[in-house]
Amino acid sequence: MPAEGLPPAAAAAVRDSVFGGIAVADRLGSGALLESVRNAFVAGMDAALVVAAAIAASGKVLTLVFLPGQRASSAGRADAPAEEPLAAHG
Repeated sequence: MPAEGLPPAAAAAVRDSVFGGIAVADRLGSGALLESVRNAFVAGMDAALVVAAAIAASGKVLTLVFLPGQRASSAGRADAPAEEPLAAHG
């Protein structure tokens, strides 16, 4: 049910928020309007999640490109402390 067929105040409430759209659909008893409001909300959430995923992926790529690499082992590094042998007590 398009918002254009509603009274001006009801159409404004439907366009302004999900809760306004649900309230108007409930008051009118319109399942079609309720479904339309829910579909619009889910479509908006889908778009927001795609944008968030793209930002997260970009952040990961930039992190991998610009952060210096770390080695898992300190073997062979000049600044690594030498191991001291255990002294035998006797």
